[in-house]
Amino acid sequence: MTHLTLLFEGEAICWDEETVLLAGNEPDNLETLADQGLFRPAGGGMILTEEGLAERDKLASEMGIPLKPMADTDPATALWRNRLNLLLEKAFLGRWGLKEFTIAEKFPVVPYLKGEELFTEENGRFRYLWPEHPSVKDLMDTFPFWGVSAREEPIPGERGLADWVERTGAPTGNLTVDLMLRSGYDFDHYRTTETAPEDRFRLQNTDRLFCLRVKDPDDLKAAVTGLGQIELFMLGQRRIYIPGWADIDTEDQENWTMVLLVTDDDEQLNRLESGLKPSAMDLIEPSRPIFLLGTSVEALRGIKTPKETIYDWFCDEVRHIARPDVHINSAT
Repeated sequence: MTHLTLLFEGEAICWDEETVLLAGNEPDNLETLADQGLFRPAGGGMILTEEGLAERDKLASEMGIPLKPMADTDPATALWRNRLNLLLEKAFLGRWGLKEFTIAEKFPVVPYLKGEELFTEENGRFRYLWPEHPSVKDLMDTFPFWGVSAREEPIPGERGLADWVERTGAPTGNLTVDLMLRSGYDFDHYRTTETAPEDRFRLQNTDRLFCLRVKDPDDLKAAVTGLGQIELFMLGQRRIYIPGWADIDTEDQENWTMVLLVTDDDEQLNRLESGLKPSAMDLIEPSRPIFLLGTSVEALRGIKTPKETIYDWFCDEVRHIARPDVHINSAT
């Protein structure tokens, strides 16, 4: 029974009965082990006590199981991310493909812009200002090659970016993405394909889904900030890290960049979608091709039979707030 302590590693520091069941374990054992002093309540779930951590480490050593260091994350936030990870993992099968989740992954945003440097709002409509920012214009002038034609040019990579930051003094920062999915359809085919050594974030030959929590669906500025900073991160991928490979893979197939905004329930999702729709197409315009999607924990719980692929899930189970291949009427 104490093997349940092995679930607690990395960012997955907090578990409740639902998440334990989703992971294929017996949820009643949580309370039993709590009574034994291995768990204690926190953040709406259970976290390890010192005794529980010692038991976990002993089991891992005996069984030769490597464990990730425990993250110093707020338990309630960790539990929400853990739940999203497990629900999304069960939403589609993704057989024969890459299906790699990371929780709370940090992505560099350069230049790091927020507030009025990032976007403007007028009468409930948002528009990004980042393409007009002097640092962004300088970056695009310094690194002019992108798209398939950039494959013939040297890749600037991290060294090129560092030199540019040193020269310009551009602000730098990070965006923490609640859940990140790297997905690829034919893993066996692509696993032997050579990728660019500058592909630090392992995005070449993958579809990527950036999942951002929206706590308050009426705080549209938070959602717009998150999306905008992902667009700036992708600008770096397209111009600096993997120019030529960011949107088209080595077999000349599309790689999708998707941003999934996640609320707790469908009513919140309705409000979020309604608030963003008037601006949605304008918001994705500077970073095409990019998809702006929405779902809720409630909606993910409602998926009783997993879809076959991420594309089936994409088509049938998510809200398409804005997509680059279809014009969505954003008129108010």
